[in-house]
Amino acid sequence: MGDAFQRRREGVEAFLERERGQLPPWFVVGFGAGIAAWFALDHPRHWAAFLCGSAALALAGFSVRGGRAERAAGWFGLAMMLGCALVWARSQHIAAPRLERPLVKEFRAKVELVETRTATVADRIGEHPWAADVPADDHRRMRYRPASQKARVKRGDRNAPIRDRT
Repeated sequence: MGDAFQRRREGVEAFLERERGQLPPWFVVGFGAGIAAWFALDHPRHWAAFLCGSAALALAGFSVRGGRAERAAGWFGLAMMLGCALVWARSQHIAAPRLERPLVKEFRAKVELVETRTATVADRIGEHPWAADVPADDHRRMRYRPASQKARVKRGDRNAPIRDRT
């Protein structure tokens, strides 16, 4: 059994030596695999487990004395870890509330600008929140794309009630 493993390992090392010019692009593949793993996994605990697993692969690859196979595994694990960590950090940086399902909401706003586009109907509305928990002088801006023609408004409308599926 030990001889079979040794022959297999030498075969892998010989292959990696012949293809050494093709190894660096696999770093990009590992980076993309880390990003894909972040999208495929659902919860932060799954992302953390993936980061731990890829970090373990990187540590094992870099700490075990060996040839190209160990170093390649180390670089691949590091790339996967960096890809997942980068997209997770980016998502935390630009975090916004997640809509679990389509909502129908009504809000009042002053229309600042209406841009009609032929390919996509997109209207920009400067929202003036009327909710009790938001101060009246809080002038938030939002981009609003009406789902139906009934939700159309004109520039200058004040407190125009808009009821639409968003």
